[in-house]
Amino acid sequence: MKKVFVFSAFGMLIAFFGFCVSPLAAQQSIKINFASSLFGPTHGISKMHEEFIGELEKRTSGGIKVTYHPAGTFIAPPQMYDSIVKGIIDVGESACGYTRGRFPLTEVFDFPLGFGDAGTAVNLTRIQNAYYEKFRPKEFEDVKLLLLFGQQSQILHTKKPVRTLEEYKGLRIRAAGTAAQVPPLFGAVAISVPATETYDVLRKGAADGILIPPEALKGYRLGEVVKYTTRNYSSCGGASFFLAMSKKKWESLPPDIQKTIEEVSKEFHVKYGQRWDDIDREGMEFAKSLGNEIITLSPEEDKRWAALARPLVDDYVKRMKEKDLPGDKVVEFIETFKQRK
Repeated sequence: MKKVFVFSAFGMLIAFFGFCVSPLAAQQSIKINFASSLFGPTHGISKMHEEFIGELEKRTSGGIKVTYHPAGTFIAPPQMYDSIVKGIIDVGESACGYTRGRFPLTEVFDFPLGFGDAGTAVNLTRIQNAYYEKFRPKEFEDVKLLLLFGQQSQILHTKKPVRTLEEYKGLRIRAAGTAAQVPPLFGAVAISVPATETYDVLRKGAADGILIPPEALKGYRLGEVVKYTTRNYSSCGGASFFLAMSKKKWESLPPDIQKTIEEVSKEFHVKYGQRWDDIDREGMEFAKSLGNEIITLSPEEDKRWAALARPLVDDYVKRMKEKDLPGDKVVEFIETFKQRK
């Protein structure tokens, strides 16, 4: 009888503590593979991915275990979205512009939107996520979108000073994706060169400049092969990056894990934007430390450049109308959002 009582009491204790453990902590860790297609292990955004992952693992009390693959170790940018859709990777990051035509409505954020100095990555990231919540574009229906982040900082960096349109004309400018449509508007020539070859192309003089965010001045050490940065924020393009999970993986997760992932993703929107602003600032400081000159356009010149860039947005609206997509409403939404303080 005594042995029966001891074992019964022991069993009750196990049951009691079993009920006290949260569902997140009680389950075995669910393994998730996360790949970046653009940012290597030392890049600021790659470090932000690691912080995001750490917060997910912490908030799920070990309910998920994420293995992170920085850029260059798994999947290239053009293949990333399809790899997520097919479940080759559980969570992936890339830029919408690397899969041209796949994200027709969202590509508006690649074009010059005329933000000027207000075009910080924090502001663009807020707008992009607000845009997604409002319009729920069908182009993301085959994945679970976790968050968007972006910038409007694809400004001009050159070997010779560019303060006027006249000095811009005739230059050979490396520009990728949608940004390749920008130089011809200013009478320049767009050159398509892989990012990994850009440093040598500029060093050898095969290109006169590049359209790219300032973070690349330090991150890719481009500040060593250009001498001038023109702050043409009113006429520069940008980018929209996505973090997405395969639908199959998402639907296999318990509801409490899903809820936590959504909460953390929402909290990290602005953190991604702030990190981009930080590395852009670091890039500018690196360039200045090398003796490079940062050029601010005169108000009159800034308006001339912005007027020449605007047709890209107008053309976007026209093309979206032909696809029966609300491009005009999206542009109106962005313009309204820009006015908020």
